[in-house]
Amino acid sequence: MSGGEAGAGGGSAADAASEMPVLERGEFFRILDGGDSYVLADMTKRGLEARSRSVDEGVGVEADKGVIHDMDGIGREVPIRWFFPKGRHGLGDALAPARRLEEKYTKLREMTCPDGGGSGGSDGG
Repeated sequence: MSGGEAGAGGGSAADAASEMPVLERGEFFRILDGGDSYVLADMTKRGLEARSRSVDEGVGVEADKGVIHDMDGIGREVPIRWFFPKGRHGLGDALAPARRLEEKYTKLREMTCPDGGGSGGSDGG
């Protein structure tokens, strides 16, 4: 499947996702109303091109996936957004992995930026 096939017809999946109503938001995720699906978007991967769509075994639903290259130039396929069909899933089914994403990236930021670095403001004046 090519990158163009991963998205909605007529434009990229990222373009389509940016026009969907936001149902829930966190610092690192958005849950969008995709019509027949709830769409969980990993905001740390915004701008990453979707190259394929397949079932993410860890979550159990289809996901758009892109490729991130490590320091050695090795490409690793990573999920960008997950699709939870409304006929089989409620909003809570998308919220559970969203909260895991939020926890994972919050811990990662605390490990890599122990001084509280991040997009939030500061307490000092």
